Amino acid sequence: MLYQNMSLRERQCLYFLQGTELIGNITIRKLYERFGSYDAIYRADEASLACCITDNMLNRFIHDRLNKDIEYEYDRLVKSGIHYYVYSDEEYPDKLRELKDAPPAILVNGKLPDPSIPSIAIIGARNCSNYGRSMTQEYASEIAMNGIQVISGMAMGIDGIAGRAAINAHGHSFAVLGCGPDVCYPQTNRDLFDSLKLNGGIISEYILGTPGAGWHFPMRNRLIATLADALIVIEAKEKSGTMITVDFALEMGRDVYALPGRNSDVMSQGCNMLIKQGAEILISPQDFVTSFLANHVADDEYQSFFENISSVEQLTSKKIFNSPEEKLVYDNMDYTPRPIDSICSKVNEQIPMSIPILMTILTRLTMAGYVISVGGSNYAWR
Repeated sequence: MLYQNMSLRERQCLYFLQGTELIGNITIRKLYERFGSYDAIYRADEASLACCITDNMLNRFIHDRLNKDIEYEYDRLVKSGIHYYVYSDEEYPDKLRELKDAPPAILVNGKLPDPSIPSIAIIGARNCSNYGRSMTQEYASEIAMNGIQVISGMAMGIDGIAGRAAINAHGHSFAVLGCGPDVCYPQTNRDLFDSLKLNGGIISEYILGTPGAGWHFPMRNRLIATLADALIVIEAKEKSGTMITVDFALEMGRDVYALPGRNSDVMSQGCNMLIKQGAEILISPQDFVTSFLANHVADDEYQSFFENISSVEQLTSKKIFNSPEEKLVYDNMDYTPRPIDSICSKVNEQIPMSIPILMTILTRLTMAGYVISVGGSNYAWR
């Protein structure tokens, strides 16, 4: 691949085109092939442009050209500290070059994933179950602790949980957004947004200030699928945005893994269907990491990679209990929320324990992050 430096003027004009509504990546490429430079596109007269784009595109282009100061807009980007990597830059990810509609440039708030290190995308339902939440934390933590990069969309639910778990495990996590890289969407993930800038990066093909829009997210999903070496689906309905990402991953030749669930759980139906259709089944985080690395790390690098992994501190792989009673209570719970009376009955089959003592233990387990209270005095594994 030959790389070339793009002039400041060309970058300004490309940034302008990326921010012009209705004009997408394929149209930008066609315009570039027709006019020979982004500056020439910007300066083209209406008659010349009308031969290449629709009336709606042309009207938006002319409106923006009259009302936007491209030097000012690009200077604002530079001052923001957000990186702007154009297709001809060496830093532009080679994986994205595989796309037919590859972005002519991407914006990165933080860093890009290291291309020499494997990456896993973890995705799933926004309204995930407690089981999905727990499994996401376990898989993302194990993956991150083993030196593998985690990629998601920073959405509510599975995506956000995966990003946090990877960072909490002292790993590197990256989010691809369907809005500008300076826009935190959703706002409830502000803490994650700020952490990603320091412990990974935020990636977007949309200019600064671009709000989230419904049609942006399928576009965002194709970048998630392409940047990753494999895709993990934790929970999903049969018809959902998650399945769109799966389709992109399969189209790009990425491996897809799915977490099985009960047939009666709506959020597991999508995963079960994927497994039926040939997706790899997830057995355990440790099994996944071992098999993934065996398939995605070259033989001559495999041993050294695992030697490096063995030195990683396993911060969350083992739970530490303060007493045998704490472990007993924990062992008699699961990912399905259960009322205190039910937990107490199970524990009392082995040792006598009163409700007040059980409540004290559940409180300690909750504070330790092992258990979650889901309301109505119901508790489950976190």
